[in-house]
Amino acid sequence: MTDTRKTVFDVHISKYDIINGCFFPLSFDWPTLKRLHKLPIRDDDVLIASYMRSGTHWTAELVDLVRNNGDTEAIKAQIHRRMHFLGISDKALRGEINAFEDEPDGSCFDELENMQSPRLLVSHLPAKFMPEDVIQGKCKIILVLRNPKSVTVSNTFLLNGFGAAFTEPITVDIMMNSLMTDSGEKTQCGTWLQHVESWMKMKEQLKEKLLVIHYEDMVKDLIGVVKSVAKFLGKEFTDEELAKIVHHLQFKQMKANPATGDAFADVVKMIGLKDSSDAPHMRKGTIDDWKNHMTVAQSEAID
Repeated sequence: MTDTRKTVFDVHISKYDIINGCFFPLSFDWPTLKRLHKLPIRDDDVLIASYMRSGTHWTAELVDLVRNNGDTEAIKAQIHRRMHFLGISDKALRGEINAFEDEPDGSCFDELENMQSPRLLVSHLPAKFMPEDVIQGKCKIILVLRNPKSVTVSNTFLLNGFGAAFTEPITVDIMMNSLMTDSGEKTQCGTWLQHVESWMKMKEQLKEKLLVIHYEDMVKDLIGVVKSVAKFLGKEFTDEELAKIVHHLQFKQMKANPATGDAFADVVKMIGLKDSSDAPHMRKGTIDDWKNHMTVAQSEAID
């Protein structure tokens, strides 16, 4: 890593807030984060917990398809109309407000509370931010894990796509300093280590309410992951139905599907980027591309 030890925090030019020791830019709803622990959770909620760039949207599409009994016609709406972040307003994701300029107003809490059931909730937050009902195991939770080297490289590409928010380009060094050091306030949602540790500590407490899946398994054995998620959610499918689900969830299929491949299209339009290719949401969907962008020294530092 570089001697300067620069982080995302150091090169970010917009307003921010430090909440529970973590740095959050304007794209997060600060008032909601500060009282998220009070959000009522319902028995039929499903929460996907994952660090940024770990396969969140891919898993959300999988869960939504399984909950809709494999019916692809039922999930045609843009994915941000079907999945809802804890701490990020739907208004920001739908391009109704500028996520890089407009001050958070706390509306995310009301959006979540007034939403019709069943809700598909997602979060990049450490477990310490969670509603008390989540900690008590009121809903089912799917924890998605991914190799931190892939997470580092993927975050570097995504944040550079939103380059107007930073004073200089984000390098792999800067991303590593943000994600892999102990100073949680240096990147949004805290470090990868803090996130994974906080959720893994919940395994014993949550027991059968928590399912852990891996991005790498989704790449290598998608049908196995679909079966695991289906069983967790109390669903069963024939081989033909499973084949249809797996086909829909193939990376190239999802990238070509406007409902998932252009997940940030509304955000891109609002902040004035030319098109979604400037901030690609789905890039390669592989498990070893980090080798093309990370030095041996950087890889060893993460190890």
